[in-house]
Formats: sequence, C-alpha cells, structure tokens
Amino acid sequence: MQPLRLSTKSTKSFRLIENACQTRSAALLHNKGVSSLPNIHGFPIDEETRCIHYQQEMDVVAIQFACCGHFYPCYKCHAESAGHEIKKWPKSEFSTNAIYCGKCRKTLAISDYLEKGECTHCRTRFNPGCARHYHIYFDV
Repeated sequence: MQPLRLSTKSTKSFRLIENACQTRSAALLHNKGVSSLPNIHGFPIDEETRCIHYQQEMDVVAIQFACCGHFYPCYKCHAESAGHEIKKWPKSEFSTNAIYCGKCRKTLAISDYLEKGECTHCRTRFNPGCARHYHIYFDV
C-alpha cells in the first residue's frame, strides 16, 4: 500500500480538522467525567472512537500504532494525519496492550483482540470486518 501523499496546503487543512476532532472528542469525554485516557489522534467523531471513515455501531476500537505510539481509530486516519508510514506490530509484541475499547475505555492485548474479537473487559463485540485490515497493523 502506497502512503497517502498530501500537499502542504492539504496537510495544514487535515491538521486543523484533526485538532478540531481531538478537541471535540476530549470535550465529550470530559463531560462524561472520563479522565486519563489515551489521546485518540486522527479524526474521531464520537467518544467511542468512531471516525470519519468508519462509523458503524461496532466500530469502537482505536489501535496504538507501533511506529509512533499514538492511538488512531483506523489506518486511514493514520495515513491522513501522521506524516509517516505505518510500522506493523511484530508477533513478539502481541502481548502489548495496544488496543483501546471505546465502550469501556480500557486497553487490551493485541493477541486478545485478534483471537477473541471482543473486549476482554466489557465483552463488547468489535466489528468483524476489521479483520480485513489486520495485515496493515499486525505481522499476521
């Protein structure tokens, strides 16, 4: 997959949109009394980490990217705002708590996410369609 190339003007526009989305997301969480959560980068549209690209009921996960350590709702958000290529999580690091559940706001191990398809804390089912993108995030 080729990285998305943006002009300087487009990059500035995306940064403004990203900042607005992060501010809105933080405000929504603050109003619910939630604190000390990971900052969700990219373009989240609600407090459960849905984004401008994926908005179904089960799209409630954000992934911490191995390349930068930031959480994004999806690879498209990362491609449009991170400014660098994605680095996959190696199998040797699948025990890392790099998956964020937007429902209960807790993290879980990559291995649990890949094997169970649901949050190990609150049992919320994740979108099974996300499995089509595992090869982008993880060395599977």
